Amino acid sequence: MAQYTLIIEIPNAGNQQFRYNLNLARQAEDFPQDYFKKQENRDKLRVDIETQSARQISEIDLEFLIKQWCRDIQQGLKTTNLRRDLTTIAPSKYPTPKQPNQQKRTNTFSGSKLPDLGKTSNQNQNPNQEYPQTEKWSIGEQADF
Repeated sequence: MAQYTLIIEIPNAGNQQFRYNLNLARQAEDFPQDYFKKQENRDKLRVDIETQSARQISEIDLEFLIKQWCRDIQQGLKTTNLRRDLTTIAPSKYPTPKQPNQQKRTNTFSGSKLPDLGKTSNQNQNPNQEYPQTEKWSIGEQADF
């Protein structure tokens, strides 16, 4: 078995490089495209690069990477370097971090009836009655403080 390495440089990710290693049997070296005919092998490559890079690999991107890599493998090259802009993976594809359990607040009261929160202490006053400390001001008047 021979080991082949695909190095992907992503310009729109600050030229970061990501590696994927593959061990191929001697007969697969002559026809590496047969290895990638299996969907599970294609998916493994896609998922590994997406996980490393946090970039999405479309079917077109995947096909490009595989074709270029297979060409190099057939030529006997052990390492393939490719540059490709890839789209950032949307946050919804990542699992949401679990929040620590927060206790729910519950309102407790005593008695058999719920308290009437609509009543206030001012409701006992006559609604037409003015507050005793209210002063009326008119425009132009000066206040003595």
